[in-house]
Amino acid sequence: MSIMEGISEMQINDLRGKRLLMLEGTILAKRIIEKAHNLGIYVVIANWYSVEDAPAKTFADKEYTVNIFDIPAMMEIIKKEKIDGIFTAYTDSHLHIYERLCREANLPCFTAEGLCDIMVDKALFKDACKKAKLPIIDEYDAQKILEDNEYAKIIEYPVIVKPVDNSGARGISVCHSEETLKTAVLRGLEFSKSKKVIVEKYLRGEYCLADFMIQDGKAYFCASSDKPANDDNKDNVNLPGAYIFPSKSNELIKQTLCKNVQEFVKNIGYKNGLLCFELINMNDRIYIIEAQFRYGAKFQEEFIKQECGIDQVEMLLRHALTGKLAGYNLQELNDNDFKNSYALLNILLSEGKIAKLPKEDEVLQMPFVDVYIPRKKEGEVIVPDGSMVQCFGKTAFSAPSRKELLNALKYFQSHLCIFDTENRNMVINSLEENYS
Repeated sequence: MSIMEGISEMQINDLRGKRLLMLEGTILAKRIIEKAHNLGIYVVIANWYSVEDAPAKTFADKEYTVNIFDIPAMMEIIKKEKIDGIFTAYTDSHLHIYERLCREANLPCFTAEGLCDIMVDKALFKDACKKAKLPIIDEYDAQKILEDNEYAKIIEYPVIVKPVDNSGARGISVCHSEETLKTAVLRGLEFSKSKKVIVEKYLRGEYCLADFMIQDGKAYFCASSDKPANDDNKDNVNLPGAYIFPSKSNELIKQTLCKNVQEFVKNIGYKNGLLCFELINMNDRIYIIEAQFRYGAKFQEEFIKQECGIDQVEMLLRHALTGKLAGYNLQELNDNDFKNSYALLNILLSEGKIAKLPKEDEVLQMPFVDVYIPRKKEGEVIVPDGSMVQCFGKTAFSAPSRKELLNALKYFQSHLCIFDTENRNMVINSLEENYS
């Protein structure tokens, strides 16, 4: 079946003239706006950031500076702009307000009743995984850690402490002994709106991800990736240095997850949307760390489009505006056995004030570089805190083989220079030289 046959049910201009409200203003959203414009969609961005701090607003047809949690103000914008649908991405912190606005305005929404809580609460998510018999990591009682000094002594270290309802690695700590555990739990509570944390065994292994798309209640395994993590954060969680497609664990992921993921989405009532599991492969056993139910920033949709022609962004835009995740028949077109290799490299920086940036055209001329998106400017100060605020920008690569891809990544990180005020290169090597 050809790609054109897969989209024959949709009219070429079925979205033309529709009006979309976006809640994100990061420069990463530029790609979504460009896709929307290509489909004839009018784009409005509303959030509390100025154009300077939300550069995607410069590419929108209209923008508002407003508190998105101000329901009356947002409803006024939705009514005034005759909005047909709402799109949210990149952060879990917008999911609840996204759902509330969709319900209030009677617009399409990818979250069923109660589903949003599972999407943003790591504890509820783990409970749902247990019910579907998905492999999860053993955890410890956080409250008991605070109340019983003897309990911390019998814990098997290292452990990781995570707020149940935050993202971007904020508030996460790795503890190697009981001396730091209570402090880490208290720190995690500060980053949690619900004042809850999870304390789990911190497993050693290879990090990987599994991307699914849910269409009409059926889960399709679309892509896998390896996530070599930067180990430069001491007691903070290791930051993702890159996402490399496909994962070396692709077949193991298929065998371990696919059947039970179908049960998982059925149990939680998830009908249409994205689902990405963050995993660890320890001695050829897969464990789930956590998951994302939203559009993210690792470019997998571009790699999937190149491999099998499915345009996930177009599908998500169509769902936001019509309530139908349509346009491509996943049962006919989906193929997670990638023929080529791809990567999204997070450019991580060490502490300092950015003084000099590379020229964009020179970066794009490096081997196998397809996309380069800087997110910070000269004069900005980097203060490492174990979160993705250390990420200067993102670069996408594609190559015929994994070997050529890894060579390109290592070449890139050894030649990219971002200097601080003392003329030191701030770029942290995201991949070790012997990574394969």
